[in-house]
Amino acid sequence: MGADVTVLADVISKALIPPYVVPIGIVLSMIGAPYLLAIVISRGTQHDYG
Repeated sequence: MGADVTVLADVISKALIPPYVVPIGIVLSMIGAPYLLAIVISRGTQHDYG
């Protein structure tokens, strides 16, 4: 799955602004940050620490 996301980010980075190539790390962080945030929020609501 990680390789698929990386290939998708590479394609997006080349197609985003046609004469330029956006660094793949920027595209990966735009994909990965919301995903990580969703995981953290969902795991925080499943446990009762009080």
